[in-house]
Amino acid sequence: MIQSYSEKVYQNIIKILFIFSFFAIPEFNFSQAQNPYIVQADINFKNEAYFDAIDLYKKGEVKEKDIQEKGRINFQIAECYRLDVEPAQAETYYKRAMKLKYQKDHPKVYILLADVLVEEGEYESAAVNIRKYLEIFPDDKHANTLLSSCEHQAEWVRNGTKHIILNERQINSEHYDYSPAWGDISHNTLIFVSARDGSTGDGIDSRTVCAMSRYAGISDRVSFLDKFADEAVCIGPAPSSDSYLRISNIIAAAEITNADAIHPGYGFLSENAKFSKICEEHGIKFIGASPEMINKMGDKATAKATMIEAGVPCVPGSEGIIESFDHCKKLAKKVGYPVMLKASAGGGGKGMRAVWEESQLEDAWNSARVESKAAFANDDMYMEKLIEEPRHIEIQIVGDSKGKACHLSERDCSIQRRHQKLTEEVPSPFMTDKLREKMGKAAVKAAEYIKYEGVGTVEFLVDKNRNFYFMEMNTRIQVEHPITEQVIDYDLIREQILVAAGQKISGKNYMPQLHSVECRINAEDPYNNFRPSPGKITNLHLPGGHGIRIDTHVYSGYTIPPNYDSMIAKLITTAQTRQEAIDKMKRALDEFVIEGIKTTIPFHRKLMDSKDYLEGNYTTKFMEDFSMED
Repeated sequence: MIQSYSEKVYQNIIKILFIFSFFAIPEFNFSQAQNPYIVQADINFKNEAYFDAIDLYKKGEVKEKDIQEKGRINFQIAECYRLDVEPAQAETYYKRAMKLKYQKDHPKVYILLADVLVEEGEYESAAVNIRKYLEIFPDDKHANTLLSSCEHQAEWVRNGTKHIILNERQINSEHYDYSPAWGDISHNTLIFVSARDGSTGDGIDSRTVCAMSRYAGISDRVSFLDKFADEAVCIGPAPSSDSYLRISNIIAAAEITNADAIHPGYGFLSENAKFSKICEEHGIKFIGASPEMINKMGDKATAKATMIEAGVPCVPGSEGIIESFDHCKKLAKKVGYPVMLKASAGGGGKGMRAVWEESQLEDAWNSARVESKAAFANDDMYMEKLIEEPRHIEIQIVGDSKGKACHLSERDCSIQRRHQKLTEEVPSPFMTDKLREKMGKAAVKAAEYIKYEGVGTVEFLVDKNRNFYFMEMNTRIQVEHPITEQVIDYDLIREQILVAAGQKISGKNYMPQLHSVECRINAEDPYNNFRPSPGKITNLHLPGGHGIRIDTHVYSGYTIPPNYDSMIAKLITTAQTRQEAIDKMKRALDEFVIEGIKTTIPFHRKLMDSKDYLEGNYTTKFMEDFSMED
């Protein structure tokens, strides 16, 4: 029974998130709108300037009697949010459009609403809307396929929790596929380490167990990580809320495999104080920050207050959590626009909104809190003055159990899209020896003030005058840590494990001896607003040669699931100079072949020819003026 069910899911589930490419979005007569705000919003929508379009649609006043136009505007706002990958907001406005009977003349609203419901893991609700669409178009093959897929996924989620922890025999069964979260060995995947069993790996006497979700999709296909680990164990179904974020499942898996320690990677629970505490209570070493450290520095508002106490320069803003919208409004006036709202428990750009004037504040406040609640189960917000033309430069630090810390120089992470880093380099082309010394001292001061133990990153905003301000601290290993390893010949993961085992650090600060550049290769279409592109990799060729490193878990024939972050590889080049590293990256990108899906390789190749990038003349606003069409 399980086998036939799995086979049927295999035929359908991979179509869930990208089947919508088969559905044409209804055409609208934009010229009918007379309101100047709406006219400009329609133009922005056509030009894929979705954030600006949303603002103008909301400003445009429509007569109460014009129900059809009100329905269209709500639909357009929903489309902006959907195409900008904000499913919770999209759902709200699709439903508003449907309350105005918009679906009567545009029934594919049902399908588009189902799309965002699938993004949120609401498979049963998605199925309800697809059935309504099929009442009108019963012979639509794509919709019928999608309905079958949603129904099976809903059933799988309902029943899957009965088989959360599987033994080795079940793990090797053909009935299941185990897909880790994306990236290299320290991404979202949990690694259990057992020193009792005597296997060796990378110079550390330990045995490794890989904890994975069950991705109901492609039989007999697993990631490289599963192949390299000594053992693999399932911690739940594909949705992260049922696996990678389910602490009880993870602890149970650690206990049945006799794990001494857990490496949480750099996603999900890697900065979760509760998880760190529970590991401690169960006698399992959490290879990361202690609960106390995470509470001090993982929560951004508390971190800022702590850094002010430590004497580290901070961006002006709220002193702790914003109590209410009224408090938010008063604070914004005091700090002065523009301001940045940030999720206190956030990371990866989630729950962040730039607000340029008071009229934008309420929508930004509401949408940021909704996004933060969905991503982190916490909607606390804080506020900072928005530093214009900033660079995002972070300092890598390591601290031991004796209260000693050192820094391993900087990384420039300024090229970002929607607060998600796209490429990083070390040393920063903006850095001077004097600035590096100041920022390094500030980062070490921050770490030693809180007696930080483990590997972490102190992140700063640096303005055009090279003034720097503490932004946040990541109490975990970072995605971009390989470029630091490359330029100082230092294994950060190994050091992280050794520090967790109680070893002291030398206290020596490290300066970059080479230049290294990293490009994050994502399963996204850079020609289509970086739309996610899950699916099967039909052909893969990796570049090679001196000074080229690739961290990845994919291979030819691997199917990328839609459940996790879109990063599938990190391409790192290292050379004696920045120009040589960039030239090497150009060649590596030209040699890098991934077929069957869309990737960000073309974006990175174009970036490497950008005049501003080549001159090192970029800030966090770089992507606002960058175009793939130029």
